[in-house]
Amino acid sequence: RTVLVILMLGSVVAALLGPKFAERLRLSVQWALMPLSDPAMFVTTEIRSHITGRSHKGISSEQAHRLADENKQLRAQIRTIEGELSRFLRLRQGERDFRQRYGRSVDLPIELIPARVVSGDSQSYGATRLIDFGSNQGAWPGLRVTERNLLTGCSKALLPNLMAVTSSVLVGRLRQTGAFAARLELVTDSRFEIDARIRRRIDTNESRHIRTDGGRTVRLLTRENNVPIDVKAQGDGVAGLIIHNVKEHDSVQAGDLLVTRNNDAFLPAEVYIGEVTEIANDAEHPGFLTVRVRPYADLDALREVYIVLPKWSDLDRPLQEGVR
Repeated sequence: RTVLVILMLGSVVAALLGPKFAERLRLSVQWALMPLSDPAMFVTTEIRSHITGRSHKGISSEQAHRLADENKQLRAQIRTIEGELSRFLRLRQGERDFRQRYGRSVDLPIELIPARVVSGDSQSYGATRLIDFGSNQGAWPGLRVTERNLLTGCSKALLPNLMAVTSSVLVGRLRQTGAFAARLELVTDSRFEIDARIRRRIDTNESRHIRTDGGRTVRLLTRENNVPIDVKAQGDGVAGLIIHNVKEHDSVQAGDLLVTRNNDAFLPAEVYIGEVTEIANDAEHPGFLTVRVRPYADLDALREVYIVLPKWSDLDRPLQEGVR
């Protein structure tokens, strides 16, 4: 009973002190809560650290000679393995060169690492999640995080027995990382910003016109002139994203798609972010629009995610977009 009363009083005090205090308090205790969600991992880590850190007694000269012989044999085996590995890498490089020259497509220089959401926010000061993937596994702030969704692009029911493929949907990026966990900042968080593109939908049943040449010429929207619109999107802090300063003559409509840019160093591909749901005129800037976007992913039910790990070397790693 005493513990419960203390916890309730602490919750009331944190709520009264505001979001800054609650944020610092959460950052200071979140790593201590991780063992409760995955105790086996921490028990294993502690046992391994104890075993590897244990001091050893001295050995005899006979044991030293035997260890020296074993080391020689192991070095010889290592040289053999290195030779095999070098030959294998040359074959792989030759295969990659062949695919790059004659193949139909080239794999993206990224790796998708599966992770699991273990907790959410206790208070509505931000839109973040805690996941069980940290710096010990190679995570750092700024990495993009996606979810695998089935996207059909059809408004009608599909026939049975059709083949299906999956597509990635951006859900956020890593904001902070610890040894075994990281803080996932969702796309709806007010601090989330990303350089993105608007892809205008083309409906074969209904013609659509756009303005080109700075709004002077009206043309029918086709695949050839459907140039993506570069924008900067940010979370609205509620349930979606917002885009300011969209030119009115770009003719953005509800139903258009917001996607990532394929020149993003963290995610070099066009991945769905959301769908345009609302367009409003900017009263302070005539000729410009404010666009609201609904995320494609169901962020409230987010459980399994994928961390996009670019295949950079440490020397080629770019600046992490000012993320601290």
